Amino acid sequence: MQRKNIYEIEENYYDFLYGDFRGDIDFYLKTCRGNILELMCGTGRITVPLSEIFEIEGIDINERMIDEASKKGARCYVGDVRSTVLNKKYDTVIIPLNSILLFDSFEKENILKNSDKMLNDDGIIIIDTLPPPELEEFIMYFGDHKYSENLDIWRFFIPEYSRDMKRLKLIYIYDIFENGNYRRESADLILFPEDLDSYRQIFKDSGFEIKNLYGDYDLSGYVDGESSKMIFILEKEL
Repeated sequence: MQRKNIYEIEENYYDFLYGDFRGDIDFYLKTCRGNILELMCGTGRITVPLSEIFEIEGIDINERMIDEASKKGARCYVGDVRSTVLNKKYDTVIIPLNSILLFDSFEKENILKNSDKMLNDDGIIIIDTLPPPELEEFIMYFGDHKYSENLDIWRFFIPEYSRDMKRLKLIYIYDIFENGNYRRESADLILFPEDLDSYRQIFKDSGFEIKNLYGDYDLSGYVDGESSKMIFILEKEL
């Protein structure tokens, strides 16, 4: 069974898998200010509801997802967040829901430096990510189960770390029941987790410092080894 890139599968089911997640929306309503740019905006899960309160635009490299976001009324552009620069300045840049983990340390710096070109001097960057996950290699974990009348998807994953523990490959397995038919697909997702010290260095090298660090969407302070989230609010270094 040949494995795909995860987005070759999930772009077809993105709203089905993630569309009902709203845990971070209230957080952004409390912490964003001014006009907003969302990086890796997908099909507009965040962009659309925030547009009711803020002026917000998005960037994503996936044209199909941008088409879906545009159909919902979102103002989004196709582009690579490592290099695309819009001719506009923003008060807030959002990097949501673990998207930063798709990039290694060097690329994380590139994204932040590129974002800096579109950020007002007193602007902020919000990064929603995870501490390095404690996963046992080669064990199958249950991901989640989503279902509707005609579609039922079970997701499982198997973790595999690189020797230096800086690269995490998740082998995803999908059991898909759609319109009475069943198929199994698999895909690879490559992540680059960072601990708090590594993030501090990446931010410093990119010209940013941590203004706030939260451990959840309720604005609780981050506790190393206990918090399930790492949500950074960055501002430019003076």
